[in-house]
Amino acid sequence: MSVRAALPFAIAALCALALPAGAAEFSPEQVAKIRHEEKAALKKVDEAHGNKKPGEMDNEERRKVIEEKAAAAQAVYEKNGVSAKDFVQYSARMSREDQARAKAEEQRLEEKAKAEAAKQTKPDEGAREIPIQQGFDDEYPGQLEHPEGAATEAR
Repeated sequence: MSVRAALPFAIAALCALALPAGAAEFSPEQVAKIRHEEKAALKKVDEAHGNKKPGEMDNEERRKVIEEKAAAAQAVYEKNGVSAKDFVQYSARMSREDQARAKAEEQRLEEKAKAEAAKQTKPDEGAREIPIQQGFDDEYPGQLEHPEGAATEAR
């Protein structure tokens, strides 16, 4: 085999080896999960600082919030085993169908989180005490049937 004939194979082999090890293929569902977790982490940072807008903070506090948000986002990426660069590149190259699937999955995750939060804050209605009245008396008169045209009397 001549050098000219082997050159395309060598280039192809080098290109295959040059791919970064962290370059992973994502699914729209994974993208939605990562985005959801990232939003939750950033929301926690905002809540820790009183949900202030950047204009309401001094420079030092603003810098601290930015650093904490970056650290929170990086922690989410590390938790899911992806690099921020690969995630952003994949997100930018997603097709319209993949974007729609990711958006639908993200909405589903948001609704699930809201339902869990509502379930935790709402007491169990089956556990509340129901008063049971034993019969009728003068304080609580009751009549089971009213014949039509008959006058109702209270004792």
